[in-house]
Amino acid sequence: MKIVILFIIGINLLIPLKNLACPIPVFRYALEFWEAEPYRLEIFYRNSPGPFEENLVNYLLTVTGENGKKSNFIMRMVNVEGDDHDIPESILKEVPGGGGALMVLRYPFSSGINSILWSAPLTSKNVDLLLDSPARENIANKLISDVTVVWIFLESGDSRKDYNAFNLLNKELRRLEQTLTLPELDLWLGDYQNNSPENEPRIKFETLRVSRNNAGEDLLVKMLMNTEHYLDQFESEPVVFPVYGRGIALWAIIGDRINEYNITGAAEFLTGPCSCQVKSLNPGVDLLISVDWDKQVDNIADISLVNPLSGLGEFSSRETEARRQLESVTLESLEKASGLVHGDSGNGNMDARYLPGIILALVVALAVFGSIVLYGKRIK
Repeated sequence: MKIVILFIIGINLLIPLKNLACPIPVFRYALEFWEAEPYRLEIFYRNSPGPFEENLVNYLLTVTGENGKKSNFIMRMVNVEGDDHDIPESILKEVPGGGGALMVLRYPFSSGINSILWSAPLTSKNVDLLLDSPARENIANKLISDVTVVWIFLESGDSRKDYNAFNLLNKELRRLEQTLTLPELDLWLGDYQNNSPENEPRIKFETLRVSRNNAGEDLLVKMLMNTEHYLDQFESEPVVFPVYGRGIALWAIIGDRINEYNITGAAEFLTGPCSCQVKSLNPGVDLLISVDWDKQVDNIADISLVNPLSGLGEFSSRETEARRQLESVTLESLEKASGLVHGDSGNGNMDARYLPGIILALVVALAVFGSIVLYGKRIK
């Protein structure tokens, strides 16, 4: 066993950095292995909610929707007359008396965005608007049906700008479908040898236009346009959001930046190998979408091909624990190095050019350190 462990250490030291990337494409890894992060829903009331409001609360507590759907949010009840809260006075005034209640929605904790995203009285209509919308349902259906990325085109309202930008987007996506290639299938596709060519995964991009004036999509527009603090400056520009995995909105592409270079960059990232399997270290913010992804998504990626150690019996549990510790330690290290990762780029965005190198360096260091620790425990 000591020889096996020494061999693992040697492999960790000898593998070139470029081969540390997981060969599963980013979009596929995200779809199969990354859980949708939960939004934070708070129900504010005075003293006690009324019977109608209590029924809605009970529905939200148990909601999986219809047809096996479930929503990615966690909920907290807050009595504004006694419980601690950080709701602004302007919102606090909207909390009704007489048994009424107010819903307040915030992004997931992992997003780092704590501002209030959306608020509305607790009514049946508003609960429906919270849980789903035609566009969000459409996004989920496309992603489940093997669409690689759904490119949301948020209209500006200027017909000429929208026409030119949307046509350019479609033209580039059709070109990229023909020119981009997925990582070698035999490195990650389960049962590869028995797959016929017509059943092999292919790159497929689809677009979805959304009007900012569509009341039924108000929450979706807010979710997209508040992912970055500066996006409110571009109310009169078309904005593109590539959405992948289980409804993760990648970075925004705005106005005249909707061009070949930026579209290609996003597409190459999402169809390329997953350089970091830790979700929180990858770009994007989850959308609130009501769907049971675990039941709907077909798992075609074989993780044992990517990591042969997962088949070593008792070592698999160590691998799981190591992955958990890796995420914790890596996040802590990145937070300490936030001056480098989140350096001033003019708009508050991280400089993505440095992120892969930082991640790979930390992964190599932690892998070697973990192997040495494991070896030390074994020989005692």
